[in-house]
Amino acid sequence: MRLWFLVAGLCVWATLLSVDGLAADRSLTAAEPWRLWTGPLRHADGAHLLRDLSGLLPLVVFLRARLGPTAPTTVALLALGLPLPVLATFAGDPGATGYYGVSGLVHALCVLALFDLARQRLGWALLLGAALAAKLGFELSTGALWVPLDGGRPAVWGHAAGVALGVVIGLVQARRSADTEQRAAGDPELDAAGALEVLLQRDREDLARGEGYAADRVAGVHARLGVHQREAGGDVGCQPR
Repeated sequence: MRLWFLVAGLCVWATLLSVDGLAADRSLTAAEPWRLWTGPLRHADGAHLLRDLSGLLPLVVFLRARLGPTAPTTVALLALGLPLPVLATFAGDPGATGYYGVSGLVHALCVLALFDLARQRLGWALLLGAALAAKLGFELSTGALWVPLDGGRPAVWGHAAGVALGVVIGLVQARRSADTEQRAAGDPELDAAGALEVLLQRDREDLARGEGYAADRVAGVHARLGVHQREAGGDVGCQPR
């Protein structure tokens, strides 16, 4: 969580002080590729900054307790993919001379939130996903934002790249989760350490959503783990969290 507040702080610093050394300028990114990562920190103005952060921070709070063990991988993939909205904007809009804002990252986080929501409320996830697709389709077909932005060129291709990045990361997460469950189901030795860990992670997610019955499930999982430890001679260990 501190990392995301650091990102927000850097956005405020880079925007209010207009730090030119960070700007993602089309004419400079080839010679100074770090601008592909630092450019999104700068925003066109204070209103643009406020709009992006009002989307970024709530999504981070929503996803924080739900990513669990996949959080480091997710953050690493988001960091690696941060230049994609910049590159997509330059490729899709020849008239764009620069790129500003973390709206591409916000769109990626929106998609990850939909992946998480689909596990519990598939209907709502499909409905919100359709709304996001409609928004993106409108922007790509008209070249304008759904909510008009005063000044500057709308980075519609950056939004599309952010959605694509979120889909890729969401699929990677889903595949890793499926592989873990499959290994746990097929390997008796992994059953206690693997399958129970999957159950514990799901229960922690349920607790984060405020579902009270999850507390009883966590206690039951730990009880089952204790029985397994006694039967196996204590070879497998797991401390309650």
